[in-house]
Amino acid sequence: MNAPPADPVMPVAVVMEWRDDHGNRWLERRWSCVGVACGAAHAAPPAAAPEPAVIHRDAHGEQWLWRGLAVRLYRDELESYYQNLMGAAPGVFVVTRPDARGDPYPWLVTLCYDQAGNCMEVDETVHKVAMPAELYRWLEAYVLAGYAPEPRHKRQRS
Repeated sequence: MNAPPADPVMPVAVVMEWRDDHGNRWLERRWSCVGVACGAAHAAPPAAAPEPAVIHRDAHGEQWLWRGLAVRLYRDELESYYQNLMGAAPGVFVVTRPDARGDPYPWLVTLCYDQAGNCMEVDETVHKVAMPAELYRWLEAYVLAGYAPEPRHKRQRS
């Protein structure tokens, strides 16, 4: 089996949305991640921090596009990528942190179940969104180039 390419990177953009939450007296807004777009068009200039741009606004909320993020693949996470692809709903995991105003900003985008789980264990906010077809094909090619699942063995009765 050939080794997959060393640590490939795919530029991505994240769409975050807030909506008025009139039913909650403690929260004015409810934030969610509504999607991820991928490809070179979403790359940031070198050394630039991801920046949001409002892409939709209505009376009940806004959608912000965060460009300049990237998904990086690592060989030691191949099994986790495989599990993501084989799951019922392959996903992209977007990890957010609150900014100075308390609004979330995406700081990590991953396709690795294990990395997303590790972030949740330390109380990071992790959003799962559907994996775009282009990202799925890219990840699938990477996994096929470097991973073979362990064959299942039936246990011998004694």
